[in-house]
Amino acid sequence: MKRAASVLTPSRFSSRFRACGWYKKKAMSDPDIHGLAQEWLAARIVAGAGIVVLIAGFLIPVPMHSGPGGGATNEPPAARQFCLTAVATAADFGIVPTGTAPTGMPQRTDVRGRYVCAASGGNATYAVAVELVCHDLGDERCFALYKVTKSDGTVLYQKQQ
Repeated sequence: MKRAASVLTPSRFSSRFRACGWYKKKAMSDPDIHGLAQEWLAARIVAGAGIVVLIAGFLIPVPMHSGPGGGATNEPPAARQFCLTAVATAADFGIVPTGTAPTGMPQRTDVRGRYVCAASGGNATYAVAVELVCHDLGDERCFALYKVTKSDGTVLYQKQQ
């Protein structure tokens, strides 16, 4: 006859754990509870901030950009604004005709803060060199005209040293 396996009945189970002392819970002191409460508070704040950022990422509208050929130019808006303001400054001084429009992106020069924009108006093309005085690309006061030349090399304006 087979010997029955030792079955732990509730009374035998609890008596074995009582003998080992595993059933006793360690009482937490006040500093332990206070520290644990601070950790949980920090975890809830971080989780809440993460959820807010996640929700905001889905709700904030993303501007749609047209593909190649969909817009008027492939230039970055800041570069386009830079040349528009530079040419408008030259037109306000009467150096280039009204209606002269930029034809490209600003080109850097050897001097820091000085850029050249190509423009065309009427029957001529122009090179408008400006010095950027401040960072507001829409404000004409941030552009100091340095030199304006026609495509044939004629200097229309040169800043006095």
